[in-house]
Amino acid sequence: MGKNDDIGHPDNFPPHPKLRCPTCRFWVKVDGFKNPVEGLVEWGECRRYPPQPWMIGEPSDDYDLDTGSWPVTTNKGWCGEWDGKK
Repeated sequence: MGKNDDIGHPDNFPPHPKLRCPTCRFWVKVDGFKNPVEGLVEWGECRRYPPQPWMIGEPSDDYDLDTGSWPVTTNKGWCGEWDGKK
């Protein structure tokens, strides 16, 4: 096995499928569908950090920041903070 076959080697971009969102302990699958071009496409929420607030409506003195969401990624997504499922 050469150095570029190593799943953790930095020359492998995008990372090996074993290092993508669905295998991360912080990823929670939400839904999915069959795409004729890409196959199964799933999406989920990254729960690594707390939900990020977002505004509803126009900014004003009384806008609501009580709403938030986790980042949404697909099963092909990846980041530098991947952590295997435990």
